[in-house]
Amino acid sequence: ISVDKKMVPSGELDMPRLFFHIFEQGAALTAEEGMDFPDIDSAIAEARHSARDFAAECVRSGVVVDGRKIVVQDSQGKTVLEYAVKDVIAQLSN
Repeated sequence: ISVDKKMVPSGELDMPRLFFHIFEQGAALTAEEGMDFPDIDSAIAEARHSARDFAAECVRSGVVVDGRKIVVQDSQGKTVLEYAVKDVIAQLSN
């Protein structure tokens, strides 16, 4: 996971609405509706969960996961964190 420390200086967000986007081979599937979280740890947990679901779907479909990632942005479009789907598979194989 890559977290923008400038966005989250104290480990917490002022909890704006966050938007989860899926990037596949450079193309974005953007979220129309955002989600509210009580803190950055909750947002990271949701990003991990989303990436695991996405990785499982890729494996079931026989799709290569390289280049796919979950990107979480605030309401101004600033990236708060990124989670590469290939990292999920690497963690599961350890």
